[in-house]
Amino acid sequence: MLTVIEPAASFDLTTLDDVKAELGITGTAEDAQLQKRISRASDLIARYCDRVFARERVRETFVIGRCSRPLRLDRKPAQILIVSVDDAPLEDGQWALDDAGGVVRLSGGVPGPWWGTTVAVEYYGGYVLPGAEDVPDAPKMPAALEQACVTLVTALYAGAGRDPMQRSRTVEGVGSTSWVATADMAGLPPQVSGMLEAAGFVRLSVG
Repeated sequence: MLTVIEPAASFDLTTLDDVKAELGITGTAEDAQLQKRISRASDLIARYCDRVFARERVRETFVIGRCSRPLRLDRKPAQILIVSVDDAPLEDGQWALDDAGGVVRLSGGVPGPWWGTTVAVEYYGGYVLPGAEDVPDAPKMPAALEQACVTLVTALYAGAGRDPMQRSRTVEGVGSTSWVATADMAGLPPQVSGMLEAAGFVRLSVG
């Protein structure tokens, strides 16, 4: 179970200024519509990746009994504040965070099984997003993720007013233009989904 303690102020993966620079727009007449597209693109990417990218303070509770595996946190990257077993906080050196984002129980510096009924991990998970207030020592969002969002916003902007199921248009004597229907690829163009997968942002299904 995951509880958000300090929610993010915004989940937008890019800024209005960065999108306008990409599109070469200098005026403000389209700002409101562009901001809506930024929010829509950010939500589409988060859903496609099955992740929350914005930095939030959360508490994640695991019901364990006896467990020999690391406890995989839902949010990453993670900055752990407190690890408690049955409401009793562990000391530094009694747990560690592995490279895969799992919390490992330590005994004498050696990984071992978790014992108890519940383990609660309170931590900051996610990135400081573009345009958000800077937080010293907190991980900043990778440039590849913002570029994927800017690319998607550009595609949404170019497709404004077009039938979302339309895949091509031919003008006699001029030529034809093809698109990917927004119903395809979970609403993401292949270029964008490819960027996200290549950068490792898409959560892999387990089981």
